[in-house]
Amino acid sequence: PSDEQRRRRQQQQQQQQPQQPQVPSSEGGQLRHN
Repeated sequence: PSDEQRRRRQQQQQQQQPQQPQVPSSEGGQLRHN
């Protein structure tokens, strides 16, 4: 189950990445830094 837990953690991180809005480079840089 050690491999299964690592895979579930990676899937949760991938779902949180595409949740970022498309802001301008000026606001995007500050939002990414936060």
